[in-house]
Amino acid sequence: MQHPEPTRAAALARIDALDLARYARTRNALDGHVSQLSPYLTHGLVTVAEVISRIGSRAKFGWDDKFAFELGWREYFQHVWRVLGDAIWQSPRHAPAPQYFDAMPPDVLNATTGVAIIDASIHALYQNGYVHNHARMWLASYVVH
Repeated sequence: MQHPEPTRAAALARIDALDLARYARTRNALDGHVSQLSPYLTHGLVTVAEVISRIGSRAKFGWDDKFAFELGWREYFQHVWRVLGDAIWQSPRHAPAPQYFDAMPPDVLNATTGVAIIDASIHALYQNGYVHNHARMWLASYVVH
């Protein structure tokens, strides 16, 4: 699936198409109903406050909604990153805990890990510029471990 043009209008259309109940039920499935708003938020085409306001204008939306919870985690990460800067990528642990490496392993960069779902996720990232949140967790786990 190719992403639409990276415009504010496309971001607003994604927000308007979001079905909160379906998101909560299916978000963990690779073919689940997810927002794919991350690129639009990351590049400032919309803000989290706008997403909340726009959804709240058409549906009951509160912090007990799974989507609101995920927006909260996003904001938390952004806050910690602003506070720590690039130090966020450093391990806060002292030896003997393993330290993170400085470069992405070639098998990950080339999607040649031999683990089908990991390689498919990397291909999806290169093709679409997006990886489903569960596949991102699997990929992160693969890279870390």
